[in-house]
Amino acid sequence: MTCCIAALCNNGRTIVSVSDRKLSTAMIETEPSTPKRLRLHPDWQLMYAARDTSPVFDIADNVRAQLKNDQRYSIQDINTVVEKCYESKINKRFNDFALWLLIFGFNARGKGFVSYLPPKDPVATVRVDSPGFFAVGTGQLAALNMMNYRQVSYKTSLSRLLYSALEGKFYAEMAGVGPATELAIWQFGAKPIIIQKGSKKKLFKLAEKLTPGRFKPKHRIMVEGLPEFRKAIQYVAAVQPSPASGKATVQPIKAA
Repeated sequence: MTCCIAALCNNGRTIVSVSDRKLSTAMIETEPSTPKRLRLHPDWQLMYAARDTSPVFDIADNVRAQLKNDQRYSIQDINTVVEKCYESKINKRFNDFALWLLIFGFNARGKGFVSYLPPKDPVATVRVDSPGFFAVGTGQLAALNMMNYRQVSYKTSLSRLLYSALEGKFYAEMAGVGPATELAIWQFGAKPIIIQKGSKKKLFKLAEKLTPGRFKPKHRIMVEGLPEFRKAIQYVAAVQPSPASGKATVQPIKAA
């Protein structure tokens, strides 16, 4: 049972990711501390959902082998590489894995993108530049329905999106998705800001309270009081696009 969400906000300059940690076998269910997320490149991440996840690790390794860490890539470049690696690993005629991939990251100008690859023939990624979010896994419909209800998009503020993405995962738990959650804020050229237990607890309590009432200014103020949110806003204030080039000024590329 899985739900992974990636969503753009702040006009595509920030990405919020959410995933559960539940793993199921024929005998038991467990929630290890490892997230359902793999690093493809310092600028690009991959989340996944499947009946059988075993191929995803080879796919990710093959993608990494074709990307240079000191080079930046467009969404078209990343999607093309992911498609080729997916197709080379999974036999089209005997694809029982039902493997969905969810890709997100930033191009050289610091613009964020989200795309997904469904288990269909022919293999083809789908970009979701607008509205700017997608979910994969058994909790997909619950998460997408709630985020559409909130009318979020790539233009949504970080505080509203941070809550709405977490709320989407909260409602996906009704489809059997586990409660353990990784919630993270991603910004161009920076390490991810992982939302800690205390802040997640406040957001989950708000989701339980609203169920699903209107997100009011007082709720925005609560989200903006979270230490992780303040850290993200400080980064945005320090990194402004250059008026001449439109490119964001960041430090040399660092691995997330």
